[in-house]
Amino acid sequence: MNSIDWLREPSLDELRAIPFKPVDPAVARHDIEARGFVRVPLDYSRPQGPEVGVFYRLIPAQGASLGDASRPVVVVINGGPGMPSWLYRPYDFDYTGRRAPKVDYLGELTKHFAVLIVDQRGTDGNSCPLDLDDPAAKPELIARYFDSLHVALDHQEVVNAVLPGRDFFMIAQSYGGMVGMHYMSLPQITRVPKAICFSAAAMPHGDFLAQSRQRRAQQKEFNRRLQATRPDLPPKIVALRRRFTEHGLAPDNAHFLWTYLGQGEDGDWQKKLGRKLDELLAADAKGLAEFVAEEGASNFLNYVLSNPMTTPGHTDATLARVLEREIAYDAEWMLDECWVLKTTGRDGTWRQAVIEAMDAAPHPGLRYPSPDEIKRGFRRSRVLFALAEGDVFLPLEGVRRNAALFQVPGVTSELVLPGGHKAVFLPKGARAFRDWALAA
Repeated sequence: MNSIDWLREPSLDELRAIPFKPVDPAVARHDIEARGFVRVPLDYSRPQGPEVGVFYRLIPAQGASLGDASRPVVVVINGGPGMPSWLYRPYDFDYTGRRAPKVDYLGELTKHFAVLIVDQRGTDGNSCPLDLDDPAAKPELIARYFDSLHVALDHQEVVNAVLPGRDFFMIAQSYGGMVGMHYMSLPQITRVPKAICFSAAAMPHGDFLAQSRQRRAQQKEFNRRLQATRPDLPPKIVALRRRFTEHGLAPDNAHFLWTYLGQGEDGDWQKKLGRKLDELLAADAKGLAEFVAEEGASNFLNYVLSNPMTTPGHTDATLARVLEREIAYDAEWMLDECWVLKTTGRDGTWRQAVIEAMDAAPHPGLRYPSPDEIKRGFRRSRVLFALAEGDVFLPLEGVRRNAALFQVPGVTSELVLPGGHKAVFLPKGARAFRDWALAA
């Protein structure tokens, strides 16, 4: 395809032609959660243009009703980019407790807070989900209108609609940190939280190449720790590679398990990885193929948004090639994120052509508020930088150096939490956030 003109000004007709999937309005009906849609401009600079619906969920604190104003509210800006709220708590979460969810990152927080969480626009949820099977989903429009600035403004519109006149706290986790930086510094945003926690958070103005090197070095160290603490697991990874080959699948599909590295406290994450390996080694051809299909589904939205917001001048694949050269792995069994990044979207469809065009000419990067602008915004609130020990996504020291750009005496503070990237959602992290947020 032709090179992408990232900076061109699209017409309103182009905005109206962006393809979206249909959303069932019945998703707003729920017995426990307060759910709904807030209409917002697709382009906040041109409010006369098309609107989209942003879907929210207000989840009550445990043992409280939604009308119980005595329980504080925390707005969670989840990670991504490209991740809807159901990956933090499923839409069909069983509030009776009879059926355990596959994942629930909000459970510990709801012991202390009601939680307001939003499906970020364009993601595979209920906020104007992009139809990424339609070639009309142009990358330059996705990068421009589904970025952290627009997501931040969407959050204020939801806060205004759902929490009129009510105080709230905020957690900006992982990629949500980029959204949170906009939220605290944009002059259009006046509904600031009483306190905001940037937890294992991506932030602008850092040295993303240095942070990426730290990320790969951290992952290599976790592979080594796996061998030292569970020497039975590397041979199982090799056996899984053989199993994939026996069933006509690429052996490198084993690398999809890299996300288990360091996800939880030491000892716990190794057990989770061991259980997954045993499950896959016992699976038949159909089960292995289903695993590959689920894990290998092209996250086209993440690929498009990561470039301008977190890796300016690089796409995931071009950055992966740099990291592989600089920090080589020395064993076949080692789980390698770079393999996953290089294969994303290489599915032979129109998306592959878009990704290859992006690789050839990446987005130069979005403009973020300056550190001084962000610090001025911080003075309207209290700010906690919650760093995560053993974070395989955003290593602690890199986040600490980035956060140093935004320190404001008497306003910002720092806390280190155990448990990796989702530390603030684990029991120790949720209690630490509660104690800090509710401190006088």
